[in-house]
Amino acid sequence: MGHQLPQSPVHKRRLKRPLGHPDKQKKSVSPESTSPIIQSKTIVGEKREAENANSDEDDTPLFQNRFFNRQRRKRVCIEDELMDELTNDLSIAQATTIDSTPEKVKMPVAAVNFSTQSNVKMINLPISETEPISKESEPILQKLSDYMTMICNEQTEIRNSQSTINPIFPEADTNVIPLSVLRQFTILVVKTVQAKCFRNADQHQFGQILSRMEYAIGCIVDLDILEEYAKETDEAQKMSKTIAWLEKLSYGIEISVLVVDLLAVCRVNKQDVPKGLITTCLRLVKSQLESLIYPLIDLTSLEDDPTSLNNDLRRFLNSVEASPPARRNLSGILPLITRFLRRSFVLLQQDEIDDHGILIVGYISMGPFFHDYTESNTSCLIRNSADSTVNPFEQMKFSALDMLTTLFGNYPQHRRWILDEILTGMGNLTTMDRSVKRYRLSDGRSLHVMSALWIQLVQSCCAPTTIVADRGWLRKWELKQQRFQKDNETKQLAGLEEKLVQKAAEVWKTGIEAAAQTATYFLDFLMAKCRSRKKDTYSVAEYRMIMESTVEDILVVLSDPSWPAAELILRTFTKLLVAVIESGTSDIYLKSLAIEWLGTIACTIKMGCNRLSGEKGQFTPEWVYKLNEQLPTEITQDTALNSLEFLAQCQMKLYNHVENSNVDPSLTKFYLASWGYTDTMICSFDFPELNREDIGLLSELLASRQPLYNSFQFLISHIMACLDNDSVSYRVKALRSMGRIATEVPTVLDEPRIRNPIIKRIHDASPSVRDAALEVMARYLGRQETLSLPIYNIVSERIMDTAMTVRKRLVKLLRELHAKCDDRAIKIDISAKLIQRIGDNEISISEAALKATQEILFHPFREIDNDGNDAFGSSYQHFPKERKRQITELTLLITGATTRDISSLTQSSALIQILQKTVAGCDSRTMVWYKMVFQWIVDALFEHMLLLDEQGNTEGFLCCLTTVYAFTKTSPDILRETHISMLEPYLSITEEDDWRIARYVLMIYRDVLPRRRYHDPDFVAQVEQALQQLLSRCPLDMIQSTVSCLCAIIDNISKRYNLLIKMLGACLGKLQQDRAQMSNGKPPARSITAIRKMLLISSLLCRYFDFDEKRKTEPVKLRALDIVHKQSITKLAFDLILYFASSLDETTPFNQIMATALQSLGHLYAAHPTFVIEKTSTELMDKLFESGSEPMKVQLLRVFVEFLAAEENRIEKQEEVAGQSLHTKLIDVETLMGNTEEFSELGVNGSLMQRYFRRILKCALEKTPDIRYAAFEVVSVVVNQGLAHPVLVKMNDLIISCVDNNSFGILLKCMPAVVAAETSSDITLRNKAYYLHRFAHDKYGPLLYSNFGEHISTAYEYQKLMADDKIEGYGKRGSDAKVDSLFALPFSVFRQKKKIKLDFLCALVKPFDFDMKVTKEEEVNVEFLKFLAESIITLDFSMLEEILCVLNGMDRILMTVGADLLSSIQIFRKKGLLSKPNDMNEFGRVPSGHNNVSMDPAYAMTAKTAIAMSILLYVRELLMDVYSISNDEIQSYSSTDQLKSRTISRDNETVRLVDWTELEYFKIDRLNHASAADGCRKFEDMMMESAGMDSRKSRKYKELT
Repeated sequence: MGHQLPQSPVHKRRLKRPLGHPDKQKKSVSPESTSPIIQSKTIVGEKREAENANSDEDDTPLFQNRFFNRQRRKRVCIEDELMDELTNDLSIAQATTIDSTPEKVKMPVAAVNFSTQSNVKMINLPISETEPISKESEPILQKLSDYMTMICNEQTEIRNSQSTINPIFPEADTNVIPLSVLRQFTILVVKTVQAKCFRNADQHQFGQILSRMEYAIGCIVDLDILEEYAKETDEAQKMSKTIAWLEKLSYGIEISVLVVDLLAVCRVNKQDVPKGLITTCLRLVKSQLESLIYPLIDLTSLEDDPTSLNNDLRRFLNSVEASPPARRNLSGILPLITRFLRRSFVLLQQDEIDDHGILIVGYISMGPFFHDYTESNTSCLIRNSADSTVNPFEQMKFSALDMLTTLFGNYPQHRRWILDEILTGMGNLTTMDRSVKRYRLSDGRSLHVMSALWIQLVQSCCAPTTIVADRGWLRKWELKQQRFQKDNETKQLAGLEEKLVQKAAEVWKTGIEAAAQTATYFLDFLMAKCRSRKKDTYSVAEYRMIMESTVEDILVVLSDPSWPAAELILRTFTKLLVAVIESGTSDIYLKSLAIEWLGTIACTIKMGCNRLSGEKGQFTPEWVYKLNEQLPTEITQDTALNSLEFLAQCQMKLYNHVENSNVDPSLTKFYLASWGYTDTMICSFDFPELNREDIGLLSELLASRQPLYNSFQFLISHIMACLDNDSVSYRVKALRSMGRIATEVPTVLDEPRIRNPIIKRIHDASPSVRDAALEVMARYLGRQETLSLPIYNIVSERIMDTAMTVRKRLVKLLRELHAKCDDRAIKIDISAKLIQRIGDNEISISEAALKATQEILFHPFREIDNDGNDAFGSSYQHFPKERKRQITELTLLITGATTRDISSLTQSSALIQILQKTVAGCDSRTMVWYKMVFQWIVDALFEHMLLLDEQGNTEGFLCCLTTVYAFTKTSPDILRETHISMLEPYLSITEEDDWRIARYVLMIYRDVLPRRRYHDPDFVAQVEQALQQLLSRCPLDMIQSTVSCLCAIIDNISKRYNLLIKMLGACLGKLQQDRAQMSNGKPPARSITAIRKMLLISSLLCRYFDFDEKRKTEPVKLRALDIVHKQSITKLAFDLILYFASSLDETTPFNQIMATALQSLGHLYAAHPTFVIEKTSTELMDKLFESGSEPMKVQLLRVFVEFLAAEENRIEKQEEVAGQSLHTKLIDVETLMGNTEEFSELGVNGSLMQRYFRRILKCALEKTPDIRYAAFEVVSVVVNQGLAHPVLVKMNDLIISCVDNNSFGILLKCMPAVVAAETSSDITLRNKAYYLHRFAHDKYGPLLYSNFGEHISTAYEYQKLMADDKIEGYGKRGSDAKVDSLFALPFSVFRQKKKIKLDFLCALVKPFDFDMKVTKEEEVNVEFLKFLAESIITLDFSMLEEILCVLNGMDRILMTVGADLLSSIQIFRKKGLLSKPNDMNEFGRVPSGHNNVSMDPAYAMTAKTAIAMSILLYVRELLMDVYSISNDEIQSYSSTDQLKSRTISRDNETVRLVDWTELEYFKIDRLNHASAADGCRKFEDMMMESAGMDSRKSRKYKELT
């Protein structure tokens, strides 16, 4: 750092004592208030003092002393720089007119910020009475003297000059000097200063000229052009006067610029300068900014309205734009003001200004930041230069920034009011676009100019204000030092230098503390403004936006060498955030903000550290990497000396760069204050030639040794502590912060202390927390090379989570994990879990799971298909062993995934669904490929099944067979003849497990054999014989599979109908015998199991083979049927089965026969729908609904489900046969009349449901779970069929009205039950109802909600049925809130349409509205109203219109019912019924005898109404408080208002409920005289409080009444 002067050895040893030396700690900077760099000097000093105690080397002077010397040397060469600038500006101005001056005078720009700091330096010329004059200076001085004399004497040339210039002022005022004269005068003064002879000029004349300039400025200092323009009534003179006013203003401002130029260049004695000159110039600029510039800047196109208050301003601007002279003058004002600010900046740096001037300068420099000129404006006030990228207003704003920063740094006593003014004015920033960031950095990034201002204000706090004020002390110190050195007084010299060290330490400490205080003051203000408030919510939202934008900008410049204060600000910010987190009563938003920003800051810190260490693929220069390894990360007593010296050398390198960059001196002072002092280096690091990017890395390297970067673990610990917070939002924020950190620094989750708490949150009660935790763990697992099985098991279990977001995230995660996993067991588990979610009720999850499953199961076969190993064809039998092995491996993965639970058909049905959707969604070419792959899979399965059979692995064999069934169900033609023959032996049952295998063989045969073209008769006969044997010994659950397979083979292949006739005849004959026995009161001849078996066989034969229809088409082949019965054989079976279902007693052991008979009737109904509406059938169903046992009711409901499903399948098959005729054919008259087959079939369904649907709905809300689930299955089928039915969908409104009494009418009836089921505490029933509701809502929307009142009352009745003790309108339903409204789930569907949503909310309030004259006392259900009140309170309103709709409805009720109620209460008050009974005890209770006194019905009605209205008032007050709603907003609400509603929110963490025990009625749970009087009095009090009456008026009202 500059030239170093030799010092004595003693001097050197004294300099080595650090600021933190033990015997000087009281005078030095404490470690807590200084940076670690200053603390490092302590260690360096202690280690070196011992090393250098006997050194004889020359010492190096103190760094701070060298800095002062360097600053004085630099002032010598600064003068020429400013002189050249002024001469250039004035020469250009002299060659132009006043109007064109602003366009020609260009502002020197530093970098891209248009800052004046690179060209403007402090000038400190010595003041003396006279100066020696050289021969070259004499002509210059003489010329200036003559010119000043001419001006002062007002000679003829000047007057002529004034008369020929088109004088600015109309009056012939000789005190007003023409502008050209003043420009020439300024040029001459500058030249004399350059020639160093200005002090020899006549200072008195110079002062006279300044006085005349002050006079000219004073003439227009109070000129308000806009006010004068508005007063002017003569339109003809308006334009000419406007031009004259603008010329006056341009003249005055340019004179002000010249005044500041002269004072900045010349060191004039104060007595020669007019006392108020500077103040007058400042007043002129300030007044014109406020009265003219800012109004024009703020004028937007939105104010071009006849009712606008700115019409005069708009007209003024339009008239100026229409006049070229006026337009030129107006557009030149801003550049002149900018030039004035730049010159004032120079003057501010070299001279002190009085307090009045500081006030004006402060307000001038603050003003531009609270106004914004958007690029869309095209006002003539702003005229961009062709070579400028920033408009003049932005240039002025940047000049104001330099002025304000200098003022803030140099005058610490004025900092507080400047901060207060800026913070107070931040309200204007809420209208500015924070996304527009015009303060561009050297690397191309941008900041908002307000963010740049704040950082520079903090940075300027370390300017050497104390040292400048104590310059006399420093000069005395230098004199003492010289004397001590001359006298060689070593001891006194060491003490003197120690004083200088302590002085510097005090200055640095003061600067850093001031910077920290400024940052804290600013951040505290912003955080206070961001606190949640019930009023002024708009301002809160805007301040939050300012807060977040500012912190984002600070993060942008973190580690930038030009913005070192960013680290200090963020360090302060983190301390405030940690304090917010640790506080138990912090604001919710601030605590959420603290968690979020701590994560962001920690992430930024760690990214910087990774960039320096070269981790995570960062391209770090080698020299940075080496320094990062050598520099100390933490400074302790054990820190190596050479690492500290490397640190100091890096600081010197950065300091040299910053100082040589001609930046603001406050920047170098901030570095000095942050680092302390720098000593002589012993170690040396060979730095390469550094470019801008390298300097940035060096700056970041040094910043990484500051406290902020060392606090990473500290920040992480506070974020992790929030994971155990009771608040859901805090836990979510903490997890998201950790997720952000894990994204940039994945290794952070390798630590168990961080990973385990996050895993724990996967089982959180809140779905949002679970989702956030899974997101973090998904990033962690995605980075792992090998999956951790325990973590995978914990994460994958959430695939069955109740929250939709969690399931969706798991589907995505499992798909990604499968691609990188090599473990076969995990691959199978992932596939199985994805297959489970294909049947998800959420369509998006189902589609995502299907897509993922298709990719996992089938896409790997493409690699096999493309490997080229098909030289012998594409048949599996001809493949090489390796290729077979690959196919078998992939096939077994499919088998393992689809048959993991072989006890149910869920997985196989899911695989069937996958295959069907896969085939249906592909083109013909892709279909060929899939068929080929399916063939490979089936071939591989059968080959593997042979191996499993040999090994005796029954479970594995069954798994493979299940998979074969799924593929053959989708593509029956892929099964080969050898495969079919191979399965036939498995129909011979020898063990219990063989029945499971036989079931799948039967289903495969049923689907495959009828579709084959050729059959072996012998094989078919063997199969028929095997099936007959199976029927003779199979269990009941195997009968349906066996009979269906046998009927399919005989009907389509063998045509041996006699087998079926013989079997049916035998069963019916035996059943007739048993019926005869039982009708006579005798026991049946056969066992109960045999009877049940015959009932099932008979019904299933009639279901799968139509005997009566075959008798008509092939009478010869079915002649044997006449032996059984000559009439309808199906009718015979129906009557026989109906007897066993209806004529037996359920209490006898024959109840099993009745249940089986009812099941058999279901089979008959499915094949012959007309039987279901037979009188005998309906009588049986009526009987079962009325008095049937629970098992019989459940079986009947299952019959309904099976019947409706069979009818749907039958109609679909008819459509396929007819070629979609129902969709495409024209509707004829027969269709309109309903005389078609379609309507007859539809009528059976409709008639059945029309008759029994109310009873089914009643069962759906039963308390017994089995009945409830079975009934709701019927409701689900009805809703799906009624909405998806093609006849209903395709026909016009006329046809819909024809069938309205059937399907759609039924649909309307089921909606109240669906809504009621959505309020259930049973999560299974609730989810089914929700997805059913969504399905119906998406199809029909408003048509479903004709009567919301029935929906609400049905939900109440259901809750009353399910509640054990008391009914509440809220409960825990699995959301993030503490409690949820019972109507939260249906409301989430209603709110999708505005009208439906508002109608529902009105329906919630409507029950409180009743006519007291006609309503009876028993009709007022207080418990129901309380249920509604609690539902409304806990409902999560998200839009303002929702809460206003509710409150407005309440107000209307209170205005009508409440008014009538008050009148009625007054009547009973006069009767004395509202007074407290004389026998009321001390607890406010009335003895039971008093309660038994009869109550007047009218009084009881009034009391109940009062209680109901009190409930309404409680709810109204609570909602207004929670959502911060005012009475004005409620009164101004209209449901027809088309304005966009704003969003609102409530605190889900704070449960706000009403304590109903404040009403006596809810304490004693009945209505008596005490509770009635209490209800009336409470209603009166609350109505008066609601009307705004104070307590005094309330007491007076009570006295009067």
